[in-house]
Amino acid sequence: MRQPAVLAALATCNLAVTFGFQWLPVMALGVGASTDAFFVSNLVPQLVLAVIGANLTSVLTPQLSTHEGVRFSTTAWTFAYGLAAAAVLVNGLLWVAAPLWVSWVAPGFDASTLALTLDLVRIQLVGSACSMLLMATWAAAYARHQFVRVETTGILAGLVGLLVAWVLMPSHGVHAIAWSLVLRAVLQVVFLVPALGPVQRLDWQAAGGPAALQRLTPLMAGALYYRADPIVERVLASFAPPGQLSILNLGQQAYGAATQIVTRALINPMMPGLARSAAARAWAEFAATVRRRLVLVLALAVGGWLLLAAAGRPVMAAVFARWLDPGEIALLHAVLIALAGVGAGGVAGQVLTVGFYAYGNTVTPTRVGVIGFTLGILLKAAGFWWGGIVGLAVATSISYVGNACAHLLLLRRDVAAQARRVEVPGP
Repeated sequence: MRQPAVLAALATCNLAVTFGFQWLPVMALGVGASTDAFFVSNLVPQLVLAVIGANLTSVLTPQLSTHEGVRFSTTAWTFAYGLAAAAVLVNGLLWVAAPLWVSWVAPGFDASTLALTLDLVRIQLVGSACSMLLMATWAAAYARHQFVRVETTGILAGLVGLLVAWVLMPSHGVHAIAWSLVLRAVLQVVFLVPALGPVQRLDWQAAGGPAALQRLTPLMAGALYYRADPIVERVLASFAPPGQLSILNLGQQAYGAATQIVTRALINPMMPGLARSAAARAWAEFAATVRRRLVLVLALAVGGWLLLAAAGRPVMAAVFARWLDPGEIALLHAVLIALAGVGAGGVAGQVLTVGFYAYGNTVTPTRVGVIGFTLGILLKAAGFWWGGIVGLAVATSISYVGNACAHLLLLRRDVAAQARRVEVPGP
């Protein structure tokens, strides 16, 4: 079986396990205040990972792809040490300050739901610290082309966590899910630490730290702003009737899972090759690779949405009738249809962003994200005022598609400019 097919199968299993963590509290408790609290508690830890961890993976993977031997291990371990220190500092500060900011994230919650959210947030921040370190091991494994290993270890760690959650749910409720997510993150780090290579001392200069930091600084500064996008959505959805925030989250998680499957099977494997094409200044090859992958992922996204529109409602009624009433199923289907642009724009944006990162351009994607997020706040507020969580979903779709279009136009411009510099000899 070809690697993309294997990775797609493994990523599907991995994301199914991840979705299990989202669906288990709904199965056990139904949609309501406790599940709303659980889903909101995921937000800030996810923001921390998106701003620091995920951006480092995108920058570090192309850099490691051109290193070998001791230099590879030195770079990987240096950034692992740095991420560990940042994880303790950032998540520790958020843990201490949680009573202040939790009420800002969910202003529509009542006092008891806010108290539960605070408990869950503090548990999730422990897992967030471990997950930040996981980003360094992922980057090392991707650079070594160990894509299958990343997926299989994720599945194993997730299954152990789900089993623990299932056993503890009757006595500990949603707290069991939160602690099982911490366990999952710890196990994933343990399984993937060997990808870093032999233990090395911290060596910032030898690891190319200054160059990486130069790329990361604008990326993280912008991401700190525009990656707060889910928080805006949860703030608005917290004013919806109890349970509707959970339904919106389930719809977004479904698209997020599909995007991750495509990313891990079809997009991440092209990062090392794109980085080498950019280093060799083979821009025609670079552009062709991005173009082919973009067409493929868009075809998959559109095909999946058409299937959802045609057959999604009866399938959901058959599968979810035990846990959701007909009105909740109808609302979930409407949200999924309205989030069409999240699927197409999400996978397209991933391909194009990887293209920028492959030649070290982190500024352009950050600018697009900042502008898109700013416009999206107004768009989402208007969407929620117009149509509740379905209107919010429509506005989110428009935002994703707009960002993807901007990335496409700017990447084409940049690559064309790079190609002209190669063709025109210097003075």
